[in-house]
Amino acid sequence: MAGGARLCVVTCGADGSIARDGRNRWQAAAAGVEVVDTTGAGDSYIAGFLYAGRTGADIPEAMRAAAGGAAQTCAHFGAWPQEPAPLR
Repeated sequence: MAGGARLCVVTCGADGSIARDGRNRWQAAAAGVEVVDTTGAGDSYIAGFLYAGRTGADIPEAMRAAAGGAAQTCAHFGAWPQEPAPLR
């Protein structure tokens, strides 16, 4: 924030996430899921947060949406669901 950012969001793994805008502070719980692999979870969180915000969600709503997307990513191995390779 000292560098000029208007909003800072920090993900904290199983402890959820925290956001600040210089005046307000928000905290969101992590979505419950049996974690298989965390690869891509941060990218999924960022994408979900930005999408939710661009489609009208306020910051707490965007944080909850982002947590849900990150949880889905953690529920399988790798950054996205793997499909078996076709047999040749």
